[in-house]
Order: sequence, then structure tokens, then C-alpha cells
Amino acid sequence: KVIVFDNVPAGIYTGFEFGIGIPEDLNKMAPADFPTGHPMRRESHYWPPWNSYIFSKIEGRKDVNEDGGFGLNFVYHAGLDELYRYLNFTGTIEVMPGEVTRMEVVLDHKALLSRSEIDFLDIEANPVDHSAGDLAYMRYIVDNYASAITLRVYQ
Repeated sequence: KVIVFDNVPAGIYTGFEFGIGIPEDLNKMAPADFPTGHPMRRESHYWPPWNSYIFSKIEGRKDVNEDGGFGLNFVYHAGLDELYRYLNFTGTIEVMPGEVTRMEVVLDHKALLSRSEIDFLDIEANPVDHSAGDLAYMRYIVDNYASAITLRVYQ
């Protein structure tokens, strides 16, 4: 996905920050609260049982027998205010007049689902977590955002 920020003033910046999810003041609203054409109007991104938007979806298939048959489907959906995370990247970002500065947000899925070779999500034990009542797996994942996401800047 490419996001373009037009009209960023030329200069030297000391970092970049953003949130993953939807801030509480917006998350308490429903799609019908937004005008037609607004990105938060999409019903497919809102989950009425949670009264929350879905911030992220991690879905895949795992080869549990290492035989090439990816037979175990897994699904982890994040929503709810407590799963919103704010990331801050520090470092020099120079925006030159009349030039394009590219920033690439890189997600390491292994780092998202594990913290070490012995501390990782047991996908086989719990392949589905998108219940507001049990957020242990989703907390684990969103708490890994800071170590799993890096920012690369290209001039």
C-alpha cells in the first residue's frame, strides 16, 4: 500500500510517528456516523459485537506436519481501544525541495509472532483469536509492533 503525503515542508525532521489502530475518540463511532465516501464509513472494517473497528488482520495457513500441506488456518484480528498502539521512529529524515522522499514501513512477521526462539505464539494451540473476551494473543502481537516494524528512508 502506498500512502502519499503531499505538501510536506522541506526540512530536516528528527523522526516519524504514527498509530496502528483507531484512536478511542474515533473508535467509539460507527460507520453510519461518517459521511459517504469517508474511509471509516466502510462496514467491512467495523465489528458490531465489539462496537469497534478492526485495526489489523493476520491470517494465514501453517504447515503443522512440514509436509507441504498448509492445513491449519489461523486468524488473529485486533480491535478495541486497548489494542491501539503508537509508534515513534527517531532518526534524521531530510525532505528536499522539489524532490521525493520515500519512507518504507517494513514488517517482520517472525518478530511479530515471536520474541525469541523459545517465546512465540503457539498457533497450533490457539489458531483463532478475534474475541473481545480473550485478548492474550492479540496483546502479544500488538506489543511486538515496536520490535517488528522498522522504517527505511530513501532520498
